[in-house]
Amino acid sequence: MLRAINVSRKMTDYHELKQLYLRAFPKAERIPLPFLRYRAKKADINFYAYYDDDSFVGLTYLISYKGVTYILFLAVNDRIRSKGYGSQILKSISENYPHDTLILIMEEVVKSAPNYQQRLKRQSFYFKNGFRDSGHTSIEYGVKYQMLVKGENITAQQYRDLFKYFVGSVVYRFFNPEVS
Repeated sequence: MLRAINVSRKMTDYHELKQLYLRAFPKAERIPLPFLRYRAKKADINFYAYYDDDSFVGLTYLISYKGVTYILFLAVNDRIRSKGYGSQILKSISENYPHDTLILIMEEVVKSAPNYQQRLKRQSFYFKNGFRDSGHTSIEYGVKYQMLVKGENITAQQYRDLFKYFVGSVVYRFFNPEVS
């Protein structure tokens, strides 16, 4: 059984969590960790480290707003992948947010992408875990993402509102996703 703990710089495995974050997400997609920790002080934003007994297995960053929980980041320790931890983490999120629609974005699956097979495998993983294509896309930092959803569909405006809630109105003026 996995357990989730709130991320803090004082946790024993913080360095390992930070290294996983840096390995798992391209530089253009990363948000500075101090900002993530700061925003996670809000009641509806959670930055979790996941453990199987005492072994660090992954991380998530979740933003909940008006019945929608956005899985901004999900990463499983790359040294122990393919052991079901990603599915267990998603199941845990579903159980902890039973009345929310869950959403996430991933790089759009297009055959011309240099990492097409990786994207296809990732999409298959999420579909296997109950997600489906929402029909929405988001362009962020020049990268086109497809939005996946588990539960009720959401509108583009709901996504923009959730994003604004997360970054705050000042930052949102300078960075807001182009959602269609």
